[in-house]
Amino acid sequence: MLSGLVGNEGPAGPQGPAGPQGPPGPQGPAGPTGPQGPAGPTGPAGLPGADGSDGADGATGPQGPQGPAGPQGPQGPAGASPWTLSGSDIVTTLTVGVNVADPDEALEVGGNLIVSGALDNGTDAEMPIRANGVDTIRLRPEPVSPSILAGHPVNGAEDDAAGAVVAGGGTAGLPNTVYDDFGVIGGGAANSAGDNDGVRTLQPFVTVGGGASNAAGGAYATIGGGASNTVAATSTAGTIPGGALNVVTGTCGFAAGQRARSLHDGTFVWADTQPADFLSTGTDQFLVRAVGGVWLGDAGPVTFPIGSYLATGTGAYLTNTGVWMSVSDRDRKEGFAPLDGASILDRVAEMPITEWRYKDDPSGARHIGPVAQDFHDAFGLGNDERALAATDLAGVALAAIQELERRLSEVERRLEQAESRCAGCERCAAPRP
Repeated sequence: MLSGLVGNEGPAGPQGPAGPQGPPGPQGPAGPTGPQGPAGPTGPAGLPGADGSDGADGATGPQGPQGPAGPQGPQGPAGASPWTLSGSDIVTTLTVGVNVADPDEALEVGGNLIVSGALDNGTDAEMPIRANGVDTIRLRPEPVSPSILAGHPVNGAEDDAAGAVVAGGGTAGLPNTVYDDFGVIGGGAANSAGDNDGVRTLQPFVTVGGGASNAAGGAYATIGGGASNTVAATSTAGTIPGGALNVVTGTCGFAAGQRARSLHDGTFVWADTQPADFLSTGTDQFLVRAVGGVWLGDAGPVTFPIGSYLATGTGAYLTNTGVWMSVSDRDRKEGFAPLDGASILDRVAEMPITEWRYKDDPSGARHIGPVAQDFHDAFGLGNDERALAATDLAGVALAAIQELERRLSEVERRLEQAESRCAGCERCAAPRP
Protein backbone atom coordinates (compact mmCIF):
# COMPACT_ATOMS: atom_id res chain seq x y z
CA MET A 1 0.00 0.00 0.00
CA LEU A 2 1.24 3.51 -0.80
CA SER A 3 1.44 6.18 2.02
CA GLY A 4 0.17 9.70 1.42
CA LEU A 5 1.98 12.93 2.02
CA VAL A 6 2.17 14.27 5.63
CA GLY A 7 -0.10 17.33 6.29
CA ASN A 8 0.55 20.45 8.33
CA GLU A 9 0.56 20.30 12.21
CA GLY A 10 -2.88 21.03 13.65
CA PRO A 11 -3.63 23.47 16.50
CA ALA A 12 -2.81 22.53 20.14
CA GLY A 13 -5.55 20.76 22.02
CA PRO A 14 -6.95 21.98 25.36
CA GLN A 15 -4.78 21.53 28.62
CA GLY A 16 -5.49 18.39 30.46
CA PRO A 17 -6.20 18.25 34.21
CA ALA A 18 -3.32 18.74 36.76
CA GLY A 19 -1.50 15.60 37.73
CA PRO A 20 -0.85 14.54 41.35
CA GLN A 21 1.68 16.67 43.47
CA GLY A 22 5.28 15.45 43.32
CA PRO A 23 7.55 14.79 46.40
CA PRO A 24 9.13 17.91 48.22
CA GLY A 25 12.50 19.10 46.92
CA PRO A 26 15.66 19.52 49.11
CA GLN A 27 15.85 22.49 51.69
CA GLY A 28 17.58 25.62 50.41
CA PRO A 29 20.44 27.45 52.28
CA ALA A 30 19.64 29.46 55.52
CA GLY A 31 18.96 33.12 55.01
CA PRO A 32 20.84 35.95 56.93
CA THR A 33 20.08 36.52 60.69
CA GLY A 34 17.61 39.26 61.33
CA PRO A 35 18.15 42.19 63.72
CA GLN A 36 17.95 41.53 67.53
CA GLY A 37 14.56 42.24 69.02
CA PRO A 38 13.98 44.57 72.01
CA ALA A 39 14.94 43.29 75.53
CA GLY A 40 12.18 41.69 77.49
CA PRO A 41 11.10 42.93 80.92
CA THR A 42 13.40 42.23 83.99
CA GLY A 43 12.52 39.09 85.87
CA PRO A 44 11.95 38.94 89.63
CA ALA A 45 15.10 39.14 91.96
CA GLY A 46 16.65 35.81 92.99
CA LEU A 47 17.28 34.65 96.55
CA PRO A 48 20.45 36.19 98.35
CA GLY A 49 23.68 34.10 98.06
CA ALA A 50 25.78 32.74 100.95
CA ASP A 51 28.31 35.09 102.75
CA GLY A 52 31.86 35.17 101.25
CA SER A 53 35.05 34.39 103.27
CA ASP A 54 36.83 37.14 105.28
CA GLY A 55 39.44 39.28 103.46
CA ALA A 56 43.12 39.67 104.56
CA ASP A 57 43.95 41.97 107.51
CA GLY A 58 44.88 45.52 106.57
CA ALA A 59 48.30 47.12 107.41
CA THR A 60 48.93 48.14 111.03
CA GLY A 61 48.42 51.82 111.60
CA PRO A 62 51.10 54.10 113.10
CA GLN A 63 51.84 53.78 116.81
CA GLY A 64 50.09 56.34 118.96
CA PRO A 65 51.94 58.64 121.37
CA GLN A 66 53.26 57.12 124.59
CA GLY A 67 50.92 57.44 127.48
CA PRO A 68 51.92 59.02 130.78
CA ALA A 69 54.06 56.96 133.17
CA GLY A 70 52.12 54.99 135.71
CA PRO A 71 52.67 55.38 139.42
CA GLN A 72 55.71 53.63 140.93
CA GLY A 73 54.90 50.35 142.58
CA PRO A 74 55.75 49.55 146.16
CA GLN A 75 59.31 48.41 146.97
CA GLY A 76 59.72 44.70 147.13
CA PRO A 77 61.19 42.84 150.04
CA ALA A 78 64.98 42.84 150.36
CA GLY A 79 66.62 39.74 148.92
CA ALA A 80 69.74 37.91 150.04
CA SER A 81 72.83 39.69 148.57
CA PRO A 82 76.05 37.88 147.49
CA TRP A 83 77.96 41.14 147.85
CA THR A 84 79.61 42.58 150.96
CA LEU A 85 81.06 46.05 151.30
CA SER A 86 84.54 46.66 152.66
CA GLY A 87 85.38 50.34 152.63
CA SER A 88 84.91 51.55 149.05
CA ASP A 89 85.55 48.11 147.50
CA ILE A 90 82.97 45.54 146.43
CA VAL A 91 84.08 41.99 147.12
CA THR A 92 82.25 38.96 145.74
CA THR A 93 81.82 36.06 148.03
CA LEU A 94 80.03 33.80 145.51
CA THR A 95 80.44 32.77 141.89
CA VAL A 96 78.14 34.56 139.46
CA GLY A 97 76.80 33.05 136.28
CA VAL A 98 74.98 34.87 133.48
CA ASN A 99 73.23 32.26 131.34
CA VAL A 100 75.46 29.70 133.08
CA ALA A 101 73.82 27.19 135.41
CA ASP A 102 76.77 26.21 137.60
CA PRO A 103 79.57 28.79 137.28
CA ASP A 104 83.04 27.78 138.40
CA GLU A 105 84.62 31.20 138.20
CA ALA A 106 83.85 34.47 139.91
CA LEU A 107 81.96 35.58 136.78
CA GLU A 108 80.90 33.37 133.92
CA VAL A 109 78.90 34.71 130.98
CA GLY A 110 77.12 32.43 128.54
CA GLY A 111 76.83 34.62 125.43
CA ASN A 112 78.23 37.92 124.22
CA LEU A 113 79.68 40.36 126.71
CA ILE A 114 79.28 44.03 125.87
CA VAL A 115 81.21 46.46 128.04
CA SER A 116 80.65 50.18 127.80
CA GLY A 117 83.62 50.96 130.02
CA ALA A 118 87.09 49.44 130.30
CA LEU A 119 88.28 45.99 131.33
CA ASP A 120 91.01 46.41 133.90
CA ASN A 121 92.59 43.94 136.25
CA GLY A 122 93.49 46.83 138.53
CA THR A 123 97.14 45.73 138.98
CA ASP A 124 100.49 46.04 137.21
CA ALA A 125 100.46 42.31 136.41
CA GLU A 126 99.73 40.76 133.03
CA MET A 127 96.07 40.53 132.10
CA PRO A 128 95.38 37.27 130.24
CA ILE A 129 92.56 36.57 127.81
CA ARG A 130 91.82 32.88 127.56
CA ALA A 131 90.17 30.55 125.07
CA ASN A 132 89.11 27.13 126.35
CA GLY A 133 91.14 27.69 129.48
CA VAL A 134 94.37 28.57 127.61
CA ASP A 135 96.01 32.02 127.62
CA THR A 136 95.84 33.27 124.02
CA ILE A 137 96.45 36.99 124.58
CA ARG A 138 98.35 38.60 127.44
CA LEU A 139 98.32 42.33 128.01
CA ARG A 140 101.36 43.55 129.89
CA PRO A 141 101.43 47.09 131.28
CA GLU A 142 104.78 48.88 130.98
CA PRO A 143 105.65 52.45 131.98
CA VAL A 144 106.83 53.49 128.50
CA SER A 145 104.48 51.46 126.28
CA PRO A 146 102.38 48.34 126.98
CA SER A 147 103.26 45.02 125.40
CA ILE A 148 100.94 42.53 123.70
CA LEU A 149 101.80 38.84 123.71
CA ALA A 150 99.56 36.47 121.74
CA GLY A 151 99.68 32.97 120.34
CA HIS A 152 101.06 30.03 122.29
CA PRO A 153 101.61 30.66 126.01
CA VAL A 154 105.36 29.96 125.56
CA ASN A 155 105.71 33.20 123.58
CA GLY A 156 107.12 36.05 125.61
CA ALA A 157 109.14 39.22 125.94
CA GLU A 158 112.05 40.34 128.08
CA ASP A 159 110.97 41.64 131.48
CA ASP A 160 110.15 45.36 131.26
CA ALA A 161 110.55 45.38 127.47
CA ALA A 162 108.46 48.32 126.27
CA GLY A 163 106.10 48.11 123.30
CA ALA A 164 106.89 44.48 122.52
CA VAL A 165 104.46 42.61 120.26
CA VAL A 166 104.15 38.91 119.50
CA ALA A 167 101.10 38.59 117.25
CA GLY A 168 100.89 34.82 117.27
CA GLY A 169 102.58 31.56 116.42
CA GLY A 170 104.93 29.68 118.68
CA THR A 171 104.57 26.17 120.02
CA ALA A 172 105.86 24.09 122.89
CA GLY A 173 109.64 24.28 122.93
CA LEU A 174 109.71 26.74 120.01
CA PRO A 175 108.67 30.12 121.43
CA ASN A 176 108.67 33.49 119.71
CA THR A 177 110.55 35.92 121.93
CA VAL A 178 111.14 39.69 121.94
CA TYR A 179 114.26 40.73 123.85
CA ASP A 180 114.41 44.48 123.25
CA ASP A 181 112.09 47.48 123.30
CA PHE A 182 109.55 47.83 120.49
CA GLY A 183 110.42 44.51 118.91
CA VAL A 184 107.73 42.81 116.81
CA ILE A 185 107.23 39.18 115.77
CA GLY A 186 104.29 38.47 113.48
CA GLY A 187 104.12 34.70 113.84
CA GLY A 188 105.94 31.51 112.97
CA ALA A 189 107.95 29.63 115.59
CA ALA A 190 111.33 29.83 117.31
CA ASN A 191 111.87 33.40 116.13
CA SER A 192 113.54 36.14 118.14
CA ALA A 193 113.65 39.92 117.90
CA GLY A 194 116.50 41.73 119.63
CA ASP A 195 119.60 40.46 121.35
CA ASN A 196 119.42 38.15 124.34
CA ASP A 197 122.04 40.09 126.30
CA GLY A 198 119.83 41.08 129.23
CA VAL A 199 119.77 44.75 128.23
CA ARG A 200 116.44 45.57 126.56
CA THR A 201 117.41 49.02 125.24
CA LEU A 202 120.43 48.20 123.05
CA GLN A 203 118.74 46.64 119.99
CA PRO A 204 115.28 48.21 119.68
CA PHE A 205 112.77 48.37 116.80
CA VAL A 206 113.47 44.91 115.39
CA THR A 207 110.94 43.11 113.19
CA VAL A 208 110.49 39.44 112.29
CA GLY A 209 107.51 38.77 110.05
CA GLY A 210 107.32 35.02 110.53
CA GLY A 211 108.99 31.84 109.38
CA ALA A 212 111.00 29.60 111.68
CA SER A 213 114.24 29.89 113.62
CA ASN A 214 114.93 33.42 112.43
CA ALA A 215 116.96 35.71 114.70
CA ALA A 216 117.01 39.47 114.08
CA GLY A 217 119.50 40.74 116.64
CA GLY A 218 120.62 44.19 115.46
CA ALA A 219 118.74 47.42 116.06
CA TYR A 220 116.22 48.30 113.31
CA ALA A 221 116.79 44.89 111.69
CA THR A 222 114.16 43.18 109.57
CA ILE A 223 113.64 39.53 108.63
CA GLY A 224 110.57 38.97 106.52
CA GLY A 225 110.35 35.20 106.92
CA GLY A 226 112.02 32.06 105.68
CA ALA A 227 114.07 29.77 107.89
CA SER A 228 117.28 29.97 109.88
CA ASN A 229 118.15 33.50 108.82
CA THR A 230 120.24 35.76 111.05
CA VAL A 231 120.83 39.49 111.35
CA ALA A 232 123.62 39.77 113.89
CA ALA A 233 123.66 42.23 116.78
CA THR A 234 126.64 43.91 115.08
CA SER A 235 124.37 44.97 112.22
CA THR A 236 122.20 48.09 112.31
CA ALA A 237 119.25 48.16 109.92
CA GLY A 238 120.22 44.87 108.29
CA THR A 239 117.63 43.21 106.08
CA ILE A 240 116.81 39.64 105.04
CA PRO A 241 113.51 39.42 103.12
CA GLY A 242 113.35 35.64 103.30
CA GLY A 243 115.05 32.55 101.99
CA ALA A 244 117.14 30.25 104.15
CA LEU A 245 120.48 30.25 105.96
CA ASN A 246 121.25 33.87 105.08
CA VAL A 247 123.39 36.09 107.33
CA VAL A 248 123.86 39.86 107.67
CA THR A 249 126.57 41.22 109.98
CA GLY A 250 127.27 44.64 108.45
CA THR A 251 125.32 47.85 108.88
CA CYS A 252 122.59 48.31 106.27
CA GLY A 253 123.50 44.97 104.73
CA PHE A 254 121.13 42.88 102.62
CA ALA A 255 121.10 39.13 102.04
CA ALA A 256 118.57 36.98 100.22
CA GLY A 257 118.21 33.62 98.54
CA GLN A 258 120.11 30.76 100.14
CA ARG A 259 123.37 30.96 102.10
CA ALA A 260 124.04 34.57 101.16
CA ARG A 261 126.51 36.25 103.54
CA SER A 262 126.50 40.06 103.73
CA LEU A 263 129.51 40.51 106.01
CA HIS A 264 130.36 44.16 105.30
CA ASP A 265 128.59 47.50 105.62
CA GLY A 266 126.27 48.48 102.79
CA THR A 267 126.67 45.22 100.89
CA PHE A 268 123.91 43.54 98.85
CA VAL A 269 124.28 39.78 98.41
CA TRP A 270 121.90 37.49 96.55
CA ALA A 271 122.68 33.79 96.21
CA ASP A 272 121.08 30.99 94.22
CA THR A 273 120.43 27.47 95.52
CA GLN A 274 123.96 26.15 95.20
CA PRO A 275 124.96 24.33 98.41
CA ALA A 276 127.76 26.71 99.38
CA ASP A 277 128.11 30.06 101.16
CA PHE A 278 128.37 33.17 98.98
CA LEU A 279 130.32 35.83 100.88
CA SER A 280 130.90 39.54 100.44
CA THR A 281 134.55 40.63 100.36
CA GLY A 282 134.31 44.38 101.01
CA THR A 283 132.04 47.27 101.86
CA ASP A 284 129.37 48.64 99.52
CA GLN A 285 129.38 45.71 97.13
CA PHE A 286 126.53 44.42 94.94
CA LEU A 287 126.95 40.68 94.55
CA VAL A 288 124.79 38.15 92.69
CA ARG A 289 125.42 34.43 92.32
CA ALA A 290 123.24 32.91 89.63
CA VAL A 291 124.54 29.81 87.92
CA GLY A 292 121.60 29.91 85.51
CA GLY A 293 122.56 33.36 84.24
CA VAL A 294 121.72 37.01 84.87
CA TRP A 295 119.26 38.92 82.69
CA LEU A 296 118.66 42.67 82.69
CA GLY A 297 115.93 44.46 80.79
CA ASP A 298 112.58 46.19 80.95
CA ALA A 299 110.53 43.71 78.93
CA GLY A 300 110.52 40.02 78.11
CA PRO A 301 110.74 37.44 76.91
CA VAL A 302 113.78 36.43 78.95
CA THR A 303 116.22 34.60 76.69
CA PHE A 304 119.82 33.49 77.11
CA PRO A 305 121.92 33.07 73.95
CA ILE A 306 124.09 29.97 73.90
CA GLY A 307 127.19 30.52 75.99
CA SER A 308 125.90 33.70 77.63
CA TYR A 309 126.18 34.57 81.31
CA LEU A 310 124.87 38.13 81.50
CA ALA A 311 122.08 38.73 78.97
CA THR A 312 120.09 41.90 78.34
CA GLY A 313 116.81 42.89 76.80
CA THR A 314 118.77 44.78 74.10
CA GLY A 315 120.26 41.57 72.70
CA ALA A 316 123.82 42.32 73.84
CA TYR A 317 125.35 39.84 76.27
CA LEU A 318 128.47 38.76 78.11
CA THR A 319 129.69 35.24 77.40
CA ASN A 320 130.76 32.68 79.96
CA THR A 321 134.33 33.37 78.84
CA GLY A 322 134.11 37.11 79.51
CA VAL A 323 133.62 38.38 75.94
CA TRP A 324 131.09 41.16 75.42
CA MET A 325 128.91 40.62 72.37
CA SER A 326 127.28 43.73 70.89
CA VAL A 327 124.16 43.71 68.76
CA SER A 328 125.06 43.91 65.04
CA ASP A 329 122.12 42.21 63.35
CA ARG A 330 121.48 43.52 59.82
CA ASP A 331 117.75 43.45 60.52
CA ARG A 332 118.28 45.86 63.44
CA LYS A 333 120.00 48.48 61.26
CA GLU A 334 118.95 50.99 58.62
CA GLY A 335 120.26 54.04 56.75
CA PHE A 336 123.24 52.25 55.19
CA ALA A 337 125.63 54.57 53.29
CA PRO A 338 128.92 53.97 51.40
CA LEU A 339 132.21 55.20 52.89
CA ASP A 340 134.99 57.37 51.54
CA GLY A 341 137.94 55.25 52.60
CA ALA A 342 140.53 57.87 51.68
CA SER A 343 138.79 60.48 53.85
CA ILE A 344 138.55 58.09 56.79
CA LEU A 345 142.22 57.15 56.55
CA ASP A 346 143.21 60.81 56.38
CA ARG A 347 141.14 61.64 59.46
CA VAL A 348 142.62 58.71 61.36
CA ALA A 349 146.10 59.92 60.46
CA GLU A 350 145.30 63.41 61.79
CA MET A 351 143.53 62.29 65.00
CA PRO A 352 145.71 62.42 68.15
CA ILE A 353 146.35 58.96 69.58
CA THR A 354 148.22 58.97 72.86
CA GLU A 355 149.07 56.87 75.90
CA TRP A 356 147.30 57.77 79.14
CA ARG A 357 145.69 56.51 82.39
CA TYR A 358 142.33 57.07 84.11
CA LYS A 359 142.33 59.49 87.03
CA ASP A 360 140.06 57.28 89.14
CA ASP A 361 141.99 54.05 88.56
CA PRO A 362 143.97 53.35 91.74
CA SER A 363 146.12 50.82 89.89
CA GLY A 364 147.49 53.50 87.54
CA ALA A 365 147.14 51.18 84.51
CA ARG A 366 148.19 52.75 81.16
CA HIS A 367 146.12 52.70 77.96
CA ILE A 368 146.49 53.76 74.30
CA GLY A 369 143.80 55.38 72.20
CA PRO A 370 142.06 58.61 71.28
CA VAL A 371 139.94 60.65 73.65
CA ALA A 372 136.22 60.69 72.93
CA GLN A 373 136.15 64.41 72.07
CA ASP A 374 138.78 64.04 69.32
CA PHE A 375 137.08 60.96 67.90
CA HIS A 376 133.70 62.70 67.89
CA ASP A 377 135.18 65.80 66.17
CA ALA A 378 136.81 63.63 63.50
CA PHE A 379 133.89 61.33 62.70
CA GLY A 380 130.77 62.66 64.42
CA LEU A 381 129.68 59.18 65.47
CA GLY A 382 127.66 58.22 68.54
CA ASN A 383 125.48 60.40 70.73
CA ASP A 384 127.90 61.30 73.51
CA GLU A 385 131.13 63.21 72.91
CA ARG A 386 132.54 61.96 76.22
CA ALA A 387 132.18 58.24 75.51
CA LEU A 388 133.27 55.85 72.77
CA ALA A 389 131.44 52.86 71.37
CA ALA A 390 133.58 49.82 70.65
CA THR A 391 131.53 49.29 67.47
CA ASP A 392 132.53 52.73 66.12
CA LEU A 393 136.21 52.24 66.96
CA ALA A 394 136.25 48.87 65.23
CA GLY A 395 134.35 50.22 62.21
CA VAL A 396 136.73 53.15 61.68
CA ALA A 397 139.74 50.89 62.07
CA LEU A 398 138.39 48.38 59.53
CA ALA A 399 137.54 51.11 57.02
CA ALA A 400 141.07 52.57 57.36
CA ILE A 401 142.60 49.12 56.90
CA GLN A 402 140.55 48.61 53.73
CA GLU A 403 141.82 51.94 52.36
CA LEU A 404 145.42 51.00 53.24
CA GLU A 405 144.99 47.68 51.47
CA ARG A 406 143.64 49.47 48.39
CA ARG A 407 146.59 51.86 48.34
CA LEU A 408 149.07 49.06 48.91
CA SER A 409 147.56 47.09 46.02
CA GLU A 410 147.90 50.16 43.78
CA VAL A 411 151.59 50.55 44.75
CA GLU A 412 152.26 46.88 44.01
CA ARG A 413 150.53 47.18 40.65
CA ARG A 414 152.71 50.13 39.66
CA LEU A 415 155.88 48.36 40.76
CA GLU A 416 154.97 45.37 38.64
CA GLN A 417 154.41 47.65 35.64
CA ALA A 418 157.77 49.37 36.20
CA GLU A 419 159.58 46.07 36.51
CA SER A 420 157.94 44.90 33.30
CA ARG A 421 159.15 47.97 31.37
CA CYS A 422 162.70 47.61 32.68
CA ALA A 423 163.01 43.88 32.01
CA GLY A 424 164.90 44.43 28.66
CA CYS A 425 166.87 47.48 29.74
CA GLU A 426 170.64 46.74 29.87
CA ARG A 427 171.22 49.45 32.46
CA CYS A 428 168.53 47.96 34.79
CA ALA A 429 169.75 44.42 34.12
CA ALA A 430 173.40 45.21 34.87
CA PRO A 431 174.56 44.16 38.27
CA ARG A 432 174.91 47.02 40.75
CA PRO A 433 178.28 47.73 42.32
